Amino acid sequence: MRAGGLKPHGEIGAENQVTAIADALARFDADLIVLRLHAPGTDHENWREHRIAEKVRSHFDVATIVFYFDSEGHVVERDEANERVFVDMNATPTPADPHHTQTVELGWEEIIEALAALESSCVAVRIVERGDRERLVAVFRGHLRAPTGGKHPTIFWPVHAAGEDAPGNVEDTGVYLQRDRFHGSLASPGRDVLHILQGPVIVNVRRVSASPSLRG
Repeated sequence: MRAGGLKPHGEIGAENQVTAIADALARFDADLIVLRLHAPGTDHENWREHRIAEKVRSHFDVATIVFYFDSEGHVVERDEANERVFVDMNATPTPADPHHTQTVELGWEEIIEALAALESSCVAVRIVERGDRERLVAVFRGHLRAPTGGKHPTIFWPVHAAGEDAPGNVEDTGVYLQRDRFHGSLASPGRDVLHILQGPVIVNVRRVSASPSLRG
């Protein structure tokens, strides 16, 4: 911010985030709220961040942008209004495009290939309800395994945490895709983050660093 000629100023506010923002807006007529949150599924994500962006947008008539950071402190996603875009932090921003956002649209065969490229990686999977306001439904993480053919016509990618999903378990944890319910997908430039539109939900698959409990 200082490099851009800005003079940032901060202070410790109320423990409740919405109250803290309300107190700040009472003293400063801001035209933009910027939230810095941990990306869902990362090691430092905490319960205080759950639905905070939705709460802020419902309380204040001020444009709000959310930057999601991974465990290494890198921006991996920007959420502006109800539309999420991905940020390529390895690229050099240009004056005409300061955020240098970019997504890649993938068809059915391409998303199959993109998931195959993530096999054996530790991933976080988010299920989000589609609508005017996207709502988080579920989050889980583990190692993405090769797809199995036992659930035809559904293609199933198991997601296994260490010591879990042993043979005989009632439920098979993983990603289930059906071509007739597939409505398109978007990927980050490196295809480490995949947004898959299926039926009434968005399935987000993101490569993450494995925690000690998921290694091995």
